[in-house]
Amino acid sequence: MGKEDKKTLTTGETWFLGAGYELTINAIDARTSPRQVRFTLKKDGIIVDNGIGQVPLSSTIMDKEKALYYKTKTIQGESDALLFTVYVDTIFSGSTSDMVQFKYAWLIDESSAKEIKATERFGVFEVRSADDMTLKLSNENPVSLSRNSETTIMGNLKFRIADSDILRFYPYVEYTTPGTYEIRGR
Repeated sequence: MGKEDKKTLTTGETWFLGAGYELTINAIDARTSPRQVRFTLKKDGIIVDNGIGQVPLSSTIMDKEKALYYKTKTIQGESDALLFTVYVDTIFSGSTSDMVQFKYAWLIDESSAKEIKATERFGVFEVRSADDMTLKLSNENPVSLSRNSETTIMGNLKFRIADSDILRFYPYVEYTTPGTYEIRGR
């Protein structure tokens, strides 16, 4: 999710997160303090976790941290790797049903996770260093950005170069397999 994105759900609704993951709202209690939501996180129909989230009672860091739900798992040999996280922003008491509003959701598809090591190659790039905080890539050969052309950078990531005397280009990802894809920019 982008920082301005929000997802609002009612009891019984399911949020399809992608890669077979879904979050189903089991119950919303808008009359307790703090207001709470109970939900189930599933992967391909199998329960990964039953979670409880609450809205922050104040704007203190401690209360905001209580509104953060996260699920960790061993992924690629890393124990306690973050699989999914979401922030419970608001719980509304509606006239016909209660609603929960989530923000800042983040999910990793563990089946496509890859450990990246130094000296590996990805398209025109070589990994110079990889650690917990930084990934440095470089390329030895120049990348050609010829007028009115496409240049593959790595995998299905490409640059499209404008038909212009002034160098203009944009990155894009090409998908040729049928499916539903989310497209977003910054």
